[in-house]
Amino acid sequence: MPTYGELKPGAYYLIQTDAESDIELITVIMETKETVLLRSYLPTTEDFFRFSAEGIYKLIEELDAETAGKFESLYGTTEAETEEEELFEYEDPSTARIKTILKAPPGKIWGSNLLFLYKNKGRLLSILSLFLLSG
Repeated sequence: MPTYGELKPGAYYLIQTDAESDIELITVIMETKETVLLRSYLPTTEDFFRFSAEGIYKLIEELDAETAGKFESLYGTTEAETEEEELFEYEDPSTARIKTILKAPPGKIWGSNLLFLYKNKGRLLSILSLFLLSG
């Protein structure tokens, strides 16, 4: 069974984490002594850690350079997205949830999300201030 530690930084892979899971497109962003930081692209972009020795249920394939280039042209980040990611490089879970709520389509922020925003209005104002100052 392949492990996450065997994956090459910068390369793209199609994997399955268990027999029931969907196929994921991932890349290794960074390695530490005991872990790897991965980015999953489908259905949404998400970064997460795995232990280097942790097994991958099924390593389907490593994408070749041409296919990886096509993928990057489809899903590559824009300069504005890169700047936004840098602003929130070390965010806590509450900040991440606020950002997710704010990205929702107008009229789709209801119920528990509104309550969460109200309870975290100080953090919300800080996030909005950063956006206004950077724009």
